[in-house]
Amino acid sequence: MSTRNLLYDELNDFSKNVIDELESLTKDRDEALRIYNLYLPVLKLLEEGYLENESLYAEQFFEAYEEGYTPEKWIDKIYSLRGRKN
Repeated sequence: MSTRNLLYDELNDFSKNVIDELESLTKDRDEALRIYNLYLPVLKLLEEGYLENESLYAEQFFEAYEEGYTPEKWIDKIYSLRGRKN
């Protein structure tokens, strides 16, 4: 998992767009950054295969956050679908 929270200015354009989309869902920049940092390990794992559009990631992260679906569960599910252990 990530060892520290990343700041907005440290991010690439794709990640900034994800946060901007999260902010539109949460109405709060700080909460958007918290959610982004929480699910950053999921994003990094998904980046191994491909990148979708930013709004899709934002919506999925927000929904997972709202439903209490942890990054750890998500990562386990990805590995399970890929047929390997993490």
